[in-house]
Amino acid sequence: MSRMPTLLDQEESILTPWDLNLIIGDHINVTELTGTGGMGAVYLAWHSKLKREVAIKLLPKSRMAENPQLAAFFREEARAMARLDHPNIVKVFDIEETFRGDLYIVMEYVHGFNLAELIAGGGLTERHAHSWIPQIGVALEHAHQHGILHCDIKPANVLITREGVVKVTDFGLVKRMKPGGISASDCLGTAPYAAPELPGEPTPQSDIYSLGAVLFELLTGKQPERPIPPLAEVKSKLDPRFENVLNRSLHRRVNRRYATAEDMVDEVLEISSTPAPKPTETSPEPECETRTNPARVPVRPDASRNKRKYPWAWAWTQWSKLF
Repeated sequence: MSRMPTLLDQEESILTPWDLNLIIGDHINVTELTGTGGMGAVYLAWHSKLKREVAIKLLPKSRMAENPQLAAFFREEARAMARLDHPNIVKVFDIEETFRGDLYIVMEYVHGFNLAELIAGGGLTERHAHSWIPQIGVALEHAHQHGILHCDIKPANVLITREGVVKVTDFGLVKRMKPGGISASDCLGTAPYAAPELPGEPTPQSDIYSLGAVLFELLTGKQPERPIPPLAEVKSKLDPRFENVLNRSLHRRVNRRYATAEDMVDEVLEISSTPAPKPTETSPEPECETRTNPARVPVRPDASRNKRKYPWAWAWTQWSKLF
């Protein structure tokens, strides 16, 4: 007689919180499924040893069976994020395994929203770009200084707390920068935020390109497309100095972008700390016969019009010529 299948036999990608509690350690109490992504699912839980709420990012055993490389990516993400101790990067506390062989990362739970949700909701202004873009930039600069590329910066991977603090998360496509270069495999990013050199050899400028794409969407509410249109054509009344930031960060050539994320942060902070330039006032174009051809010198007024409109003045002018 065959036995009844149990939860340990299930190969479903998404588990309910109740099911996950059956196979996870007793020190974790999962309470809510908060989201799903390319690697698996994220849950809210209480960690009794840490005495705090945590996020549990689960990579199901079934996904690892489909693609054995996912386990290596998952562990690399956990190790990379654990090395990055920065207020604008989500903290990672541990990586563990369930009783049936699923992997999960225990990380900081952020009360707030992701930037994609906030952009979709509308109502964002330049003031939000002044605050949030520098915070994302310093997080990337910190990662780059530790030899780590994110490779997938996009609004959905940027969390904003209720106090307005940025938390960069999901280093799922993280790559280590090595003296001999970086492997280009599996560093693809997400269109339309991925740099044009990807897939290919990623660099810190690849993350800077993605940050420029996030800035464009934050300012305009629209995802960037090639060629990048002028800001004024997409949304009026924006500070024109952002045009230079976007032109540099979104340049197709890697060597024409900012050298570091810190350089981009400095320019955005300069914009936020000084008033926007006033629009240049132009003089009204004079009314003349040559309006349709401004390259020509205006012609003299037609004297015959004065003859018809003011006949007495014209007659007096002609009479005076005789003396």
